[in-house]
Amino acid sequence: DRDIAQLRAEVLAHAEESAKHEIDRMIDEQLLDFVRQSCAKFSDKAQRIINGNLPFSDAYEQLAKLEEEIREQAKNNPAVALLSITAMQRMTDLYTTQVRHQARDRALQVALELYIEAAKTGRLPRRLSMDWPRDPLTGEDFDYEVTKTGFILRSQDRDTPGDGCISLEFGI
Repeated sequence: DRDIAQLRAEVLAHAEESAKHEIDRMIDEQLLDFVRQSCAKFSDKAQRIINGNLPFSDAYEQLAKLEEEIREQAKNNPAVALLSITAMQRMTDLYTTQVRHQARDRALQVALELYIEAAKTGRLPRRLSMDWPRDPLTGEDFDYEVTKTGFILRSQDRDTPGDGCISLEFGI
C-alpha cells in the first residue's frame, strides 16, 4: 500500500493540473494499469528491435532513439516518466550484455577451431576460416593476431556502442 501511495504521489507531482483530479480519483488497479499501459507500449517496441535481425550497432541506435522518444513523451505523461525510461535503459543494458556474451561465446568457438587446426597441422593458421562464427557486436570476422605465446581474438570495430568491443588472449 505504501508503494502505491508513493506511486500515486509521484504521478500527481508530475501530472498537469488538468489531469490531477482524474488521477487522484483512480483506484489502485486503475493507476497501475495506467502505468503498465505506458510501459508496455515502449517495451513492445524495444522487443521488436531486439528480436529483429539488425546488426548490434543499428539495434543499439534504434534503442537509443526509443529512449529519446520516451523522454519526450515523459514530459507530458507522468506514467511514462515513472516506469518507461528506467525500463528502457535497463532493457538496453541487458541487450548489450547479451550481445557481448554472445560475442565471447563465438570467440571461444573460433578459439577452439584454431586449437584444433594447430593440433592437426602443428601451427596456427595465418587467417581465420570464412565459415567460422562471426562477432555479433560488429557482424564481421574477429580480428585475429598470432602472438609469441598464442593468439588474440578481438572485435574489429573499435567504435562499437555500449561497453565497447571484446578482446581475448589465448595461449598455446
